[in-house]
Amino acid sequence: MRDHPRQSGDAEPAALTTQRLALRPLALDDAPFLAREGGRPEVARNVARIPSPCPELGSELFVLAMRAAEGLRGDRVRMITRRSDGAPLGVIGLHPHRDGAWELGYWLAVSAWGRGYATEAGAAVIADARARGVDRLTAGHFSDNPASARVLAKLGFVYTDGGAGPDLFSMGRMGRTSHRAMALHIKPLTR
Repeated sequence: MRDHPRQSGDAEPAALTTQRLALRPLALDDAPFLAREGGRPEVARNVARIPSPCPELGSELFVLAMRAAEGLRGDRVRMITRRSDGAPLGVIGLHPHRDGAWELGYWLAVSAWGRGYATEAGAAVIADARARGVDRLTAGHFSDNPASARVLAKLGFVYTDGGAGPDLFSMGRMGRTSHRAMALHIKPLTR
């Protein structure tokens, strides 16, 4: 399915770039990748809101919902791609909460694990948040996902749950499991 062309006055949000990555807005053409890679059991089990298997139509709805949320609330969800060839690697995003904090979430395709992409993409999103005046981020990981714990620690997040966070439901597991809560206080750039 193709995106509808943007009106001439619509501004497409800019992609964020790093040495190896481009983080660009989601497109409906991303739905097959999102369904295939996000719906893999080893990925979906570590993300609260991805079912396994994940239907392509569900991924199209996700893209549309995130684009609407960007316009309505300011959410910033991006496809993580390799700069050299544009290959999709995963998704990363920030979602506002009523208390003023923004929640960081991400996932990578299994083929992209262990290469530092999550840390690199996370650093770019944090820098963008800082430039936009965000001063507090939250994040979390399931207790049995030490790789995500390491990524968040490298990005400067610290635990806020006293060592025992509440159980959280995972669609990929179809059940509740132990979850750890973290936060990062960032100093916005001064102008």
